[in-house]
Amino acid sequence: MGFNPCCCISSKTGAKIIAYFDLAVAVLGILFFGFMYVSTIHIQNVEDPVVKEQFIRELRKGYEGHPYLENADEETLFSTLKIQQLGLLVWLTISLVLVSVLIHGLRKERPRLIQVYLIVSGVGSALIFCVFIIGGLVSDTIFALSGSFISILLSVVVTVYTLAVVYAAYVEIRNKLLQDQNPAVKYEHA
Repeated sequence: MGFNPCCCISSKTGAKIIAYFDLAVAVLGILFFGFMYVSTIHIQNVEDPVVKEQFIRELRKGYEGHPYLENADEETLFSTLKIQQLGLLVWLTISLVLVSVLIHGLRKERPRLIQVYLIVSGVGSALIFCVFIIGGLVSDTIFALSGSFISILLSVVVTVYTLAVVYAAYVEIRNKLLQDQNPAVKYEHA
């Protein structure tokens, strides 16, 4: 018997739990950042100077210590905030599509769909982490925008574990399908 990253449940069940959790996070994230984007546009266009000034003051607190944005003008702050929100909306939409593919692959036991999720998520995550780490080593700007190195490292660990669980489910489903096709052959586990 091979390694099971989910100690007390099957890998397929563990992957389903992860997939449904990711689905909930993606949907709630899209709703939240969509609302935030619309709110940012509304506040940018509001005529009341008190509301706008309070928002700018709070926004500047978030960029405190940032080399470029700490003393930036109002238009630059709004543009930066909207770009960050749109980037998160795009990322969450891609995540929603990928997790939908994963859920469909797990429910219908289609290894190819799970494989698509593993490849796209693995390559995408590796590229994002490389950009953050290499960019963070070159400049503190990326770490100022993304939090800290510890949060990036924790994110890498969680992503690797998630991909390991989904891969174990992929192997479990693939072996079950191969066993159904040829019951005399024993296949190894992940």
